[in-house]
Amino acid sequence: MALSVAQVDAIVKAAPAGEIVLPEYEGLPGDLDYLRNYVLAAVTARYNVDASVFDTANLLSTTILRDFLHRAVYDHPDLPIYQDVHPGDDQYAYQTDVGALFREKVFVQCGIISWQLQNIYQSLGYESTLYNTFNGEDGLGTADSYNDGHVRVEVYLDDYDKLITQDATYNWLFVDADTGQPLSYREAQIINFTDAPDLIVDDTGIRTYVGTLHIDGLPPGFMGGYLIGYMKGAYAWLDDGVYSQVHRDLFLDYRDAHTEVFVGAYATVQAAVADVMNLHSAGESLLGITDALRDDHQVSGFRLLSLDGQSVVGDFVTLQLIDGDYVSINIDTGEALNGSYDQIYDDLTGGNRGLNPGVDISGFFNPAVFVLYNGTVEGQWDIAKDNPLLVEMQYEQNSRATITDMPDGHAEYNYYDSGSGQIWDQVTALYNDQGALYWQTTQWDNGAYSARPYDWTNVQPYQWFEYTWDHTGQLIYTRYMYDDNTSVFTYLDPNNKEQWAKEEMHYNAANQLTADAINKDDGSWLVHHYDPANEAAWASYDTWIDPQGRITRELINFDDGHTEFRSFDFPMV
Repeated sequence: MALSVAQVDAIVKAAPAGEIVLPEYEGLPGDLDYLRNYVLAAVTARYNVDASVFDTANLLSTTILRDFLHRAVYDHPDLPIYQDVHPGDDQYAYQTDVGALFREKVFVQCGIISWQLQNIYQSLGYESTLYNTFNGEDGLGTADSYNDGHVRVEVYLDDYDKLITQDATYNWLFVDADTGQPLSYREAQIINFTDAPDLIVDDTGIRTYVGTLHIDGLPPGFMGGYLIGYMKGAYAWLDDGVYSQVHRDLFLDYRDAHTEVFVGAYATVQAAVADVMNLHSAGESLLGITDALRDDHQVSGFRLLSLDGQSVVGDFVTLQLIDGDYVSINIDTGEALNGSYDQIYDDLTGGNRGLNPGVDISGFFNPAVFVLYNGTVEGQWDIAKDNPLLVEMQYEQNSRATITDMPDGHAEYNYYDSGSGQIWDQVTALYNDQGALYWQTTQWDNGAYSARPYDWTNVQPYQWFEYTWDHTGQLIYTRYMYDDNTSVFTYLDPNNKEQWAKEEMHYNAANQLTADAINKDDGSWLVHHYDPANEAAWASYDTWIDPQGRITRELINFDDGHTEFRSFDFPMV
């Protein structure tokens, strides 16, 4: 039976008061296993709970981790500001270092501490995502443009069988006053704007980060501002580790979306509706309509789903008018709503512009699938990747790829992404005359390029291998997927920015890390061995090898808890 919010609070608040003192963090930037073990050692001791509590994502485990991170980061006096310590491009170092906030004591804002909480949840295998909300319509330069935002983490709880939001910045979660249930962001948002007294924020002790005051509690009047400004549209989130700003890609250029008139703007709403409905009458789907209009107009679309994500509420095409306004047209009914998706959503959540007086726009509280300005299909953060209504649209999008049939029976498929809806610009896949995929290349958004040959004849020990070069043409990654489904991923350091030349990460057939071999610049190796399947008598086994290939040290951590350290001053035979 799931613990209640009150029961969880009691366990968390029973932890000792005072500043959290942690050991030095020595894990590699990408080592989630080290992060997991480091955090588990700290939280099991501080909160007096067994490590098995964290085997699944539940209300107790996710709340303890949130509370621990909040206190570990903020419960210190006179913290230097993160951006002062990490100026320029270095300010994004936390996005590539999974243990960034445990390496140093710094004052951070919501985006960075939420990213750290997301890393902790991911290290434990929890289903979670970081998401970012803004307090107005997207774009710049209008009275209704956003000027503030907030970042939180949504995590799926196994014990409640639902998503909830954990806010590490203020150390709280949302609760329904009527049911006592923890809430997802979408659930909390609906209550906030339809029955505000029923929304509760439940904290386990707040160390305010506002300014650099580092005081307990919140400044006067803060809660009202939070519920108005931080409960509106979510415009960006982490998607499989990639920061996606999907809402912004509904426009050719989000910055000018509401201040510029783009080519192909319609003279009247009636003309826009006529074009959409004529195409729909001819049998075109939402994707078909946006594809047909894209050459001559800035066009995007969205599909509103039911709250449970299981049915379609409405498909809409968004077009611009010559006065700069937007209209969103329901392709089934012909109803034209004033505004683009972000404007209608902002109006629904306190914008008070009255774009559609007398019209029920409550369906915009629901999850949505977007057709971006370039035709890419993307679902919001809380829509399951295998949701049939999302998959259906993505399948249709993929079926619209450019296909070139060769005289010899081979075929070339080209998939394009002219914006940032995907993290690649173009994927090319080559199929032979037997329909087997034998070659694939990818042009990435950052200028990198990957090539992947397939062993379609099954004469090699691998299924495929992939090489990736950066934008300057230097090899930076290699990956081999073997026939037994084990794989090896190798990072290279061609520009000598690291203290190692390469790092090889070995995974078993269950995609669990079994070895991490680091070849240092001096030619020596440090090899970490892991036993995720619990097949050996040890949990981890580290080996140091000198440049001549001789083992110099070994450190073995056994399953029974004891450790052995061996040092050699002669080569092993």
